[in-house]
Amino acid sequence: MTKRYEDLSRIVESKEFDAIFLAIGAEVGKRAYIPAGDSTHILDAVT
Repeated sequence: MTKRYEDLSRIVESKEFDAIFLAIGAEVGKRAYIPAGDSTHILDAVT
């Protein structure tokens, strides 16, 4: 999806989509000290 929607309640009621993904946070995740933090198995979530 490359479109920004301002009124999510209208979208939900219109049933245009099967799911809605709401993302919050910064564009780049903050690094925190985690043992083995350079591992490829650790992903950013809500930042």
